Amino acid sequence: TRIIDLDGKRVHYYQQMFRDDELVALSETLSISFNTASRCTCPFENVVAQKYEQLLASQHSLGRPEWVGRGLAIRRK
Repeated sequence: TRIIDLDGKRVHYYQQMFRDDELVALSETLSISFNTASRCTCPFENVVAQKYEQLLASQHSLGRPEWVGRGLAIRRK
């Protein structure tokens, strides 16, 4: 799992799963912090935001796969 970007209430990350050296699955996700009581987005709690910032900083030098951030769609004929 690698953090790509974040702001006060969103985190963009991707995940890759390997079996030995073979890539068998991948996923890209944009998660949004949401308050279920007020039914709207909200900032991450401070401790969560700090942990995300630490992860982002520690992974910065790892680079970004070229497939991350491309458009997603169901192609219809």
